[in-house]
Amino acid sequence: MRWLRDLSIRRKLTRIIMLTSSTALILACAMFAIYDLVSFRRAKVRDLSTVAEITGLNSTAALTFDDPRAAREILGSLRAEKHIVAACIYAKDGKVLAKYRRGDPEASFVPPPPREDEIQFRGDRLSLFRGVTFGGEILGTVYIESDLEEMQARLSRFAAIVGTVLLVSLLISLLLSSRLQHVISDPIHRLAWTASLISLEKDYSIRAAKENEDELGILVDRFNEMLERIQERDNDLRQIHEELEQRVEERTRELKQEIGERERAEAALRESNETLAALFEAAPVAIVTLDRSSHVEMWNPAAERIFGWNREEVQGQLPPFISGEHEPEFRQRFTSLLQGDGFTGLEASRLNKEGKPIDISISAAPLHDAHGDIRGAMAVMLDITRRKRAEQVLRESEARLQALVSSIDEIIFEFDEEDRFRNVWTTNEDLLLRPKKELLGQRVTDVVGKESVRPFAEVFKRVRKTGQSESIEYSFSVPAGERWFLGRVNLS
Repeated sequence: MRWLRDLSIRRKLTRIIMLTSSTALILACAMFAIYDLVSFRRAKVRDLSTVAEITGLNSTAALTFDDPRAAREILGSLRAEKHIVAACIYAKDGKVLAKYRRGDPEASFVPPPPREDEIQFRGDRLSLFRGVTFGGEILGTVYIESDLEEMQARLSRFAAIVGTVLLVSLLISLLLSSRLQHVISDPIHRLAWTASLISLEKDYSIRAAKENEDELGILVDRFNEMLERIQERDNDLRQIHEELEQRVEERTRELKQEIGERERAEAALRESNETLAALFEAAPVAIVTLDRSSHVEMWNPAAERIFGWNREEVQGQLPPFISGEHEPEFRQRFTSLLQGDGFTGLEASRLNKEGKPIDISISAAPLHDAHGDIRGAMAVMLDITRRKRAEQVLRESEARLQALVSSIDEIIFEFDEEDRFRNVWTTNEDLLLRPKKELLGQRVTDVVGKESVRPFAEVFKRVRKTGQSESIEYSFSVPAGERWFLGRVNLS
């Protein structure tokens, strides 16, 4: 019922009780009224039938002798019955013998046609036909019509009584329901108030008070059990939340630390990359990187300067200084590089862009990607053309010097800045204090002694200072015997 849906428990209980009580009372009163009405109609029919029988018995003589006067006198006795409205006596042939009208006997009254025994309620009238017999012979018919004012008055009185009883009963029911509904509504109201308080304060430690052992008591117990489980879950959730906050805080610190370290690492990496890029660009040696297909990826300015090809010309191509005769060796060494074997100091002669030969020293190593796989190789090449030429010139000079020394009986010593023997040239090692191999790398002091080296030290000092050559005479006991020597000290 929608009109009960939004009402409070108290009003719902009160209205339900009132509705139930009023419905029961109305039904009971209606049943009593119906029973009284039926009983009254039966009594009315019974009374009117009695009057009709008495009237019929009294009118047998009038009907037998066809005496209208006597019949009128008999009907006149009906004045004692105030509810009889009209009456009529019919002869055997249906002719009206006498008729009666309440209040005004002379008033016009048209009796209905005679009928056999019949009782009929029509509106506010009760009409009755009753046959008159004597000795088993039908003499005529008596018709009596009565009003129902007595029944209407009775119904009015009954309605007033029922209304009074119903009103008093409803008032009593209202008072009783208003007081007794607290037995049910108060615990429910307090339970609802407790639920509202818990919802407002978010405090699941609050418990509802149990007052009865009925269904409401069971409801309170289950409600408190639910609160206990919610409180346990809330405590668990709060603990988990605190642990999560702590973990988040720890993880945040770790992330900040990781981010800081990563930023420092990235900064260091950028600095390292910038340093490597600067080194790559400014390095005096040629630096070349190749992919796994041996094609050029990077070619620094020194490589352009040494070989003559610029970066755009060699990008994505085989190194241009690899000619046909050198390609097999290149492929073999590049395969070794892809297998992780590097090499250093490999000297080779290659042609530059102009076709001129140049001497280079090659060092190479494999390059790895982020996963540790070999993705190519890097080669560092040093132009040693001048060094090779200088070594050739030196070798030729040494050969000429050796030839010169071999043609004369002299000894040539070469010292470094710390007065160590750097080289010795002689054709007769018997003129040396020690064998040539033992002299190389030794200090003059360690070979001739502190006292004997003093004249040499003074001469070496003056020559280094002035740059002028000087002569010195000295004697030593050598394997060939005591010998005098004339030496010439030059600055080289």
